Amino acid sequence: MQASRGHWTFILLLGILTSCGGGVFTKEELENAPPERASAILLEPELANVVEIQDQNSSRDTNLVFLAETLIVNKTTKEQEIEVRCQFKNEAGFTLESSPWKKVTLEPFERYIFVAPSIRREITRFLTQIRSVQ
Repeated sequence: MQASRGHWTFILLLGILTSCGGGVFTKEELENAPPERASAILLEPELANVVEIQDQNSSRDTNLVFLAETLIVNKTTKEQEIEVRCQFKNEAGFTLESSPWKKVTLEPFERYIFVAPSIRREITRFLTQIRSVQ
């Protein structure tokens, strides 16, 4: 699927997992960014007006299950419906597995923690993707 140039201009990436910080990046900056910086992405620019990524975390439990967590906040006074999924990546940044899209209804100003597990031992990082309900 080919995205328009305007679409890429407004892609929001967060670098919560590294000391790089977050912000709005262009397509060129996204392509040149290390995998650690691309931890969350809003697939539609207008979503930046209604939802915000406030935090991310990853861990392995005692059974070696990798858990990816993303805190998503509805910034509006209206209910918002979104879909969220996680792409699990190895040390080199290659996607090895993706979770299914999960439909989430956020109440006004609600804070929601999206959690996605992976049992693959090669997983070291993740990318959370957020889009409008399809």
